[in-house]
Amino acid sequence: MAEINITEEDLQAAENFLVQYLTEKVPDASFERGSAMRDFVINAFTYIFAYMKYEVDFSRMRQSLLRIQELTDADDISQAADEILSNWFLSRKGGQLARVTARLHFLERRTYNLDLATKFWRTSTLAFYIDALTGPFTITDDMLYPVYGTDGERIDYIVDVPLKSGRVGEGYNVDPGTFIRVDFPGGMPFFTYAEHLNRSSGGLNVEATDEIIDRAQTAITVRNLINNRSCDTVLQQEFPEILETLTIGMGEPEMVRDRRTEIASHISLHTGGHYDTYLELPMMTVEDAGVIGGYFQRPDNVINIFRDPLLTYGDGTPGSDTPFTDPTIDLKTGDVLYILDGMLGAPRAFTILSVTAHELEVSAAVPFTEASDETGNTVLYSAGAIGPAFDDKIPSRFAQASTNPTYTDVPVGTSRHIKSPGKIVLTGRPVQDIEWVEITDPPASMSQIIDPTSGTIVFPVRVNADPIGPMAEPSLNQYQANVRNPTYSQSAEMVTEINVGFGGPAPDPAYFDGYNLRVVYKTLSGFTNIHAFVENQDRRVLAANQLARARHPVWVEANIPYKMKPTMSSSVIDEEAAAQLISDYINAFDPNDDLDMNDLATQFRLAYTAVGNVAPFTLYYDFHAPDGQLVRFSTSSIVSIFITADNGVVLENSADIVVPQTLIDQGITAIDDADSLNAWYDLLGVSDRTIKYRSAETYISFVKQG
Repeated sequence: MAEINITEEDLQAAENFLVQYLTEKVPDASFERGSAMRDFVINAFTYIFAYMKYEVDFSRMRQSLLRIQELTDADDISQAADEILSNWFLSRKGGQLARVTARLHFLERRTYNLDLATKFWRTSTLAFYIDALTGPFTITDDMLYPVYGTDGERIDYIVDVPLKSGRVGEGYNVDPGTFIRVDFPGGMPFFTYAEHLNRSSGGLNVEATDEIIDRAQTAITVRNLINNRSCDTVLQQEFPEILETLTIGMGEPEMVRDRRTEIASHISLHTGGHYDTYLELPMMTVEDAGVIGGYFQRPDNVINIFRDPLLTYGDGTPGSDTPFTDPTIDLKTGDVLYILDGMLGAPRAFTILSVTAHELEVSAAVPFTEASDETGNTVLYSAGAIGPAFDDKIPSRFAQASTNPTYTDVPVGTSRHIKSPGKIVLTGRPVQDIEWVEITDPPASMSQIIDPTSGTIVFPVRVNADPIGPMAEPSLNQYQANVRNPTYSQSAEMVTEINVGFGGPAPDPAYFDGYNLRVVYKTLSGFTNIHAFVENQDRRVLAANQLARARHPVWVEANIPYKMKPTMSSSVIDEEAAAQLISDYINAFDPNDDLDMNDLATQFRLAYTAVGNVAPFTLYYDFHAPDGQLVRFSTSSIVSIFITADNGVVLENSADIVVPQTLIDQGITAIDDADSLNAWYDLLGVSDRTIKYRSAETYISFVKQG
């Protein structure tokens, strides 16, 4: 219970009120000072009245968010706020655990089982645990990668393990470093040490009272996923780790998922019924691996691939194969694939969007209703350009498996599995930054492009077009990130392909097929659960298609030149801490405001008063476009992905940007100025509202002058 403090002013006010009130009610009595009535009636009840008045005022303050801050006891303010807001089913956020990826080092390659009670001590008071629901956490031998020294000798084996903090709080957001101790219940043979190469993130304190009161202004709304305000309330209540939301709906320029171009040529129609909720969450590092050139299920589960292996691969006898691209068939984009039987909804016609030797692709917006390679149904089909039978190029036949032993594993009929030479498909989740791409099992014959320190083929150079190669040395190896469905980018339904196959003047897309490709990248923590929540039929609006998304990242780099004050010339700036300060400032910046070079210089000088001057410098930044391309800009003024006459923004890599066919059809053959850039953004649904400035300590550097 809060302490009751009745002041002299309270007592005097109570006494004056009682004298005035009783004088009016009992006019024949005397309440003058020194009288018996004054002593026995007024003075006796003054404390009681003052106490009751205090309780009335106290209760009123506890019932009003407007007056609650007038309370003097912090615990009582918190309790009162919780009680008031519980009437609106709003509760205080309980804080958030920090997460980080730890790199464990072992001397021997074998299987290890880690107990979930294992403690990773970053300091003597900050402990982290394995981030898994069930234990033990198993590390198989194929998950361990060798590390080699410059002399080619193997040093040890490493594996990345996700960790979470033992408690909530911002104090667990710590800089990269080595764990001072790891406590394995029962011990762990061949383990040497653990480290983390990135700053742990996501740790949040328990929500303060002023924060929950501010949030209450938008939280008191309809608790359904129907508009920006209610989406924000529901999602932040269900997932306290969400820092911010923005919902884009019909009629807004960023909404392009409801656009249909399949109805007729030169017609682009918005059908409505879609809305995107952009989320801001803590980031985490994850990795995917797959066999290059293998079959991968589309993360969006769209069924839009058709195969007839017996036709296109044949039965193994010479001349028994007739690919879809064979001149005797001559299938082309725009022809019709007619499913006669073997699929729900048949007979039904589908316009062919692309033709390869062994696959036909139809529109993802109008896909097949069933995957026959999963149901086991036998599909009867024909293909051609002349209706209504559409059998002038492929007369009606059943799609069948090839009897050629080499191709018996090829899916038959309609399928959601995709396959491309030189490529793997990542798990469906936002890709905010790709940190590492490598082939983990290269043959010795590829020694010229094998990294001697890792024993793997590392691809450090990201390009927008097909990679070229093989290169003369490992540092030149290229890879490409491509998003098949860019209007679904930065979501759990984006289809992200990592391509290491060679195009260019000496094309060999299947050069690396059959080898294992490992990709390490940043994504949003907890995103998959939120995606499942918003698409659940019990939660979403029945007539709407809602999609959870991350904002498109813009990664900012800076090399900041500075001079010390003459009187502080011997002072030393902790440049690592300063880099973290600047990157944190960029990460928290609202892209709807203008971030510029002066903002960063000011933050640096305010934090380090020994700095006398920060010279002008150029900022470089990469916009990760929804289709997977990197767009590089520079500026000595305002950071923006748009070019205007006065913002100083320069597009650095216009020659490297691959122009979409839709824009080529409109006469745009290069993206090299403000108009073509804006046309591309309109096609992809990009604006300042759907991007997020990001940076990291490694992106910020300093040059001390003088």
